[in-house]
Amino acid sequence: MIEAALSVLDNDMQRNELAVFYERHKNRFFGIAYSKLHNPEEAEDAVQETFQRVADNPDKFFTMADRERVRYVDGIVRHVSVDKF
Repeated sequence: MIEAALSVLDNDMQRNELAVFYERHKNRFFGIAYSKLHNPEEAEDAVQETFQRVADNPDKFFTMADRERVRYVDGIVRHVSVDKF
C-alpha cells in the first residue's frame, strides 16, 4: 500500500524503518481515516497519501522518537482525511 512512498526515500534503512512503522500502526491510521470518511477505499487512499507526505519530508520523520512519529502521522492522516471529506 505504501510502495510509492517507499520508492521516494533515499536509502534502504529509511525504507525498512518506514515499512516497519507502517506495519505496526496501519490499523490505527486506517481507523482514524475511516472515522472521518466512512468509506474504506477513501480511508486507504488517505493513509497512502499520508505516507507519501511523510516520505516527501523524511528529515522531520526520521529525527523523531517513535511516540512522536505516531502523533505526527496521526495529525497528518486527520488533516488528509478532512481534506478528502
